[in-house]
Amino acid sequence: MVHFLVIMRPTSGGSVPGTVSLVVAVTGHRDLHREDFHDLEMDVGRILAGLRGEYPNTPLLMLSGLAEGADRIAVRAAKASAVPYIAVLPMPEHLYRADFETEESDSEFGQLLNGAVRRIVLPLAAGASLSDVARPGESRDVQYERLGDFLVNYSQILIAIWDRKRTRKKGGTSEVVAMKLGEKRESGRMAAGPVYELLARRVRHGAEMPIGVKFAVQYPLGSGAKDYDEIYKLLEQYNTDVVEAGPRLAAAAEKSRSDLFDGALPTGLTEAMQWVATVYSWADTLAIDFANRSLRLWKAVFALLAIGGVGLTWLHTLNGGWPMLLVYYACLGFAFLLARWELKGRRRERHEDYRALAEALRVQFFWMAAGFPDLAAEQYLRKQAGEMVWIRDAMSECGLYEEVLERSRGAGAGAPARIALVQKWVESQARYFLKTSLEHEKKRKAFNLFAKIAAAAGLLVPLLALLAPSLEHRPEPRFETWSHAVAAIAMWWAALAWNYSERRGFVEEARQYGRMYDLFHTADQDLKQLETEGTERSFERAEEIIGELGREALAENGDWLAMHRERKVKPGPGV
Repeated sequence: MVHFLVIMRPTSGGSVPGTVSLVVAVTGHRDLHREDFHDLEMDVGRILAGLRGEYPNTPLLMLSGLAEGADRIAVRAAKASAVPYIAVLPMPEHLYRADFETEESDSEFGQLLNGAVRRIVLPLAAGASLSDVARPGESRDVQYERLGDFLVNYSQILIAIWDRKRTRKKGGTSEVVAMKLGEKRESGRMAAGPVYELLARRVRHGAEMPIGVKFAVQYPLGSGAKDYDEIYKLLEQYNTDVVEAGPRLAAAAEKSRSDLFDGALPTGLTEAMQWVATVYSWADTLAIDFANRSLRLWKAVFALLAIGGVGLTWLHTLNGGWPMLLVYYACLGFAFLLARWELKGRRRERHEDYRALAEALRVQFFWMAAGFPDLAAEQYLRKQAGEMVWIRDAMSECGLYEEVLERSRGAGAGAPARIALVQKWVESQARYFLKTSLEHEKKRKAFNLFAKIAAAAGLLVPLLALLAPSLEHRPEPRFETWSHAVAAIAMWWAALAWNYSERRGFVEEARQYGRMYDLFHTADQDLKQLETEGTERSFERAEEIIGELGREALAENGDWLAMHRERKVKPGPGV
């Protein structure tokens, strides 16, 4: 049994556990006119207030490098708006503070740094040393470029306080804006998004205000406000569901969290792992809840249609009169209203979204537990971008922890411990996929058998009625009428059974879970063999299998959501 030491910390900004943040990064010039600071802070405050009003249950989180000028203006506005912020330093603190020449500026930096809910120090670029970064030059500029890349990749919205003059300075505001708008890419992530621009004047350019609109929002080419609003509303919908379901589903979420560890006592979870486990437990719980609620409604719809078919048949074949007509229309009306209520509530879509989020977070958790450096949010393919944008954005928040960067530098548990830690996950997943695949296949066969028997009855009963007069013992006069009624009802129910099986997707689900069982079962056997060998090369190969397994699971996850999605989210080619 694997144990971790749990270190509980309060949720930043007072947000509800299980919710995910809308992350806002800031970039801009350092040499802004001091007399403009107050107005710019008020402008940033209005942006944050607007986002909070539009998405009230979604916590806001700001990323800032805490440099002089724009960075600190935004942070002061965030503090005034009670928005938590993370300090992202492009280099070790003692080297970074060399940029702040006055004692007042250095003191303000220290105060703002202490007020951050978290601080992240970006690792040095490959081949760079502390002495290289300590002095002005190429290596130091590269670190600022890495800062811009980080802000772009881990935020959904960028606030730029600048003069809107495009330059080619490495790591400069212009470059960061270009990256966010998808015009310049420094990494493989698809992290383009809107840029909220505040026009500001710079000391080096004099006292004249640049010509232009004071506030504007720019979007990546091919996308617009509606596209991103739809993405953020999906994030808001998830957070709203977490907040509203808190008292009702708290026990279920706790059980889901326990099931993540296969019933073992979790100890030693890092801060990032705690965040992933908490969000996973709520996404999993909500997915199950909405699946059950949607299923109950659709069962009621099909039951009403089945009863309505009986009423209609009785009306036309057995002279049921107006009572049967009333039964038919009542069942049809209630079925229609329930179906509309289900479609309007989007319970099935929310189940699909939250299931995809939960499964992706499950992969992320065990990658973290195994010390694997990749982030699941970066693994979704472009063909899945439309369906997975909000899910990818939600997951990327787990990258805002120092230990995630530490893992990328090679820190973490030893290889044997990693394999042992992941083994239980692989085993339990293989068992789950096999069991679920067999259950779906069993249900498919049961409904198909019922439909075949009902269809056969619908075909044979009228035929028997036609042959009955040739028999020695003539049947009752109403036998033919009843046979027609039975045939009509049987054919109606056969159609409903086939349609229900199709609606539930038993065939596709059984195949999907079967494929996932093959994937995890094979990985389980390989990991056990490599664990037995116990060589350095076998541990390296085990790490490769863990990475491949996670990527395969994420690809299957994205394809599953794309297959089931009834509405497409297309934020444009820049995303």
